[in-house]
Amino acid sequence: MTSPNELDAVQAAAAIRAGQLTSEQLVQACLNRVDARENVVGAWQHLDREKALQEARARDAAPGKGLLHGLPIAVKDIIDTAELPTGYGSTIYHAAQPSWDASCVNLAGWAEACLESR
Repeated sequence: MTSPNELDAVQAAAAIRAGQLTSEQLVQACLNRVDARENVVGAWQHLDREKALQEARARDAAPGKGLLHGLPIAVKDIIDTAELPTGYGSTIYHAAQPSWDASCVNLAGWAEACLESR
């Protein structure tokens, strides 16, 4: 059986719509994979696990909104998000905390983005 984190976006979204997978299960599988590989890969600057799971549960409780409803996303650390620090890939900005979301985050409907990668 394929782990939920190994599904591509189309497969995962279809499984969520069909009720075969929850957003929470998908996010938990992704977090488990991060935990297993982060010490080697080093991809995450900030990762709010509890917020990610909280958002997934909220998506599971809400009616579907579009084809990608319930899929987790990552936002590169050079893109402003109000919920997490944005370091712009530099140690001099490691504690920078924007009070806004970048237009690409806001316009895409990802204002609740809770994962931010390097």
